[in-house]
Amino acid sequence: MSARAQARAPDGVSMTSESHEGLVVRRTGSGPLLVLFHGGRGSWNHWIHNIPALSHRHTVLALDLPGFGASVKVPRDLPFDEYVALVARSVSSMTAGASFSLAGFSFGSQTAAALAAGRLQDRVRRLSLLAPSGWGDDGQAARALRRTLKGVTGAAERLNVLRHNLAATQIADPAGVSNETLA
Repeated sequence: MSARAQARAPDGVSMTSESHEGLVVRRTGSGPLLVLFHGGRGSWNHWIHNIPALSHRHTVLALDLPGFGASVKVPRDLPFDEYVALVARSVSSMTAGASFSLAGFSFGSQTAAALAAGRLQDRVRRLSLLAPSGWGDDGQAARALRRTLKGVTGAAERLNVLRHNLAATQIADPAGVSNETLA
């Protein structure tokens, strides 16, 4: 661990922010360890409304995966096995060798599944995959629906692209894509 600082979550939940192997994690709660992996183009904030309830029964570790949020940047073409190895080292550090449960959302499901099936399988107690993506044709279909941010210069246009992408690939009811969700 290289740093520890206070951080805040919604509803007054007290959190610490730590860095392990270049990955930033927010820690709160008490009880068995629960490691949360966010979806693509996101950060630990994907879990912001779940953390208060989860922290009543678990020590919650909400990561920014490599290349996202406040964590270390990685090349876009980094082989997935190297990506998973980096995450495994970080999770091993933040959990200090203890067993833990994993929950992954969307892209985070791929990484969580890879850890549970491989490098950290002897320490994973439970695995929950929420809206998993990227397997088979699902990943290609989702990419076809998304709009790109290339060439987008204005803030309003950027928000419109993000709103479209969330509605097209992650949120069933477009009315559910709130300004808070976009933020």
